[in-house]
Amino acid sequence: MRPRVLMVIAIAVLASAPIVGAAIAVAGDDWIPTSDDALIALATRDVGRHTPTFGVYSRFGFHHPGPALFVTLAPLYRLLGPEGLPIGAALVASVSLAGA
Repeated sequence: MRPRVLMVIAIAVLASAPIVGAAIAVAGDDWIPTSDDALIALATRDVGRHTPTFGVYSRFGFHHPGPALFVTLAPLYRLLGPEGLPIGAALVASVSLAGA
């Protein structure tokens, strides 16, 4: 591999380390979603049965467009239960960092 590619990979791994570490720490506990996390968990749980048509609720009284977050987190929620949400969020953040 070229040195530049290796440098980019190393930076992406280092930038993702705190995110992955936080997800592992949360996964080890009995994490219970509360507040906004609970609303996200409820909507994520509905994917496949009563799939939401709107996104996350905003404190300004509207829903964000599209349920992409719920659809993205649904597989991990099905496999791991509520603890799959922070792990899924960490994966999304890490992939976003790697793509940036």
